Amino acid sequence: ASILCLILAFSMSACYYSESEQEEIISMFDSFDNNKNFALLTYFELVVGDNHYDVNELKYDGKICNIVYLDKDGFYSVTFDSDTEVNFLFTSYDDLEPVLLGEETLPSHISRNYVFFVFFCFGIKLRVGETEEPDSINYFWNVDTHEITVEESQNETNRMYNRSIDNNRSKDYSYKVPNGSNHYIEITHNETGVTKRIDASVLNTFEEGKKIKKAYGLLSLLFGADNVYEQNGNIYFVSYFEVGFLGDPSYYYITKWNFETEEAEIFTSVYFETFPEGVIDMCII
Repeated sequence: ASILCLILAFSMSACYYSESEQEEIISMFDSFDNNKNFALLTYFELVVGDNHYDVNELKYDGKICNIVYLDKDGFYSVTFDSDTEVNFLFTSYDDLEPVLLGEETLPSHISRNYVFFVFFCFGIKLRVGETEEPDSINYFWNVDTHEITVEESQNETNRMYNRSIDNNRSKDYSYKVPNGSNHYIEITHNETGVTKRIDASVLNTFEEGKKIKKAYGLLSLLFGADNVYEQNGNIYFVSYFEVGFLGDPSYYYITKWNFETEEAEIFTSVYFETFPEGVIDMCII
């Protein structure tokens, strides 16, 4: 309880960076060698390199595209024509023009807050009866074959379709974060069973990280990761830095960490004028 109170006190103190301190923090992030080969989705914006897009402006046939998965060339999304009719879409980062992949009428009401992407399939949890919560029915639509699969089960694999911090991407690694927090990540190599842990101490291992930790001050205790992305044994993870009052402005920064060598480096940082609420998905492109 004492630790929680300290963390709360530290987090409240973050709201009181002076104007000159805020300018120093912004200059620090701007001085980094920020890679542009990424896509980042928050609750309000899609960020691709230097470009920020309002997600409410990304539409198909007048309806907002509900983005479920970021890929290297574009993103997958859905729109709804009714409680049972859904459109499956792909949008290229180059032109942001949605392309209709297919449309289907589902066998039951759609739980719109339970749309996901796994095994190169759109997945939707279906609502049965009058309840608002989805039953254990998963509807899958394959992007390549357009094959439809409906799964009704309470088995262990059903848990795989819940949102994971890597959006169900990695076949080689598994991730675990503490319940109700994200101040560390446990990463397990599935083939060898070797488990390693990333926490705030990783900031001590590279120059930019030391600068970030110094700017955090005691708030480095709040270090966390909203999302991870794995590529060739490199784990990319997103962390938050609050600059101004209640996150106006703030940063998300991406750290690249190698599972074998445990070497880390800054990959990029992203400036947000207003609080972005959180990261939904990330892709290194």
